Amino acid sequence: MDVTILVWVGSDVQVQRVMLRDGMNLDQTMDRIRSQMALDEKRKFADFIINNEGSIENTNLQLDLILTQLERLNVKK
Repeated sequence: MDVTILVWVGSDVQVQRVMLRDGMNLDQTMDRIRSQMALDEKRKFADFIINNEGSIENTNLQLDLILTQLERLNVKK
């Protein structure tokens, strides 16, 4: 069984992170984001969603919980 895990953030956080990570200005960042499927649209296709707006520890905890669920379902990694 294949599963899809979406790592999600709100649009404000997404814009800030892209600008910081890639050194782009706001216009460049928005062009890049608009060229992709919207995160809210991607949610429709995800089996699991990780909210990545918090700390790395919180993100890791969410991932661990998903992996535990998948192990219980005998889903191969």
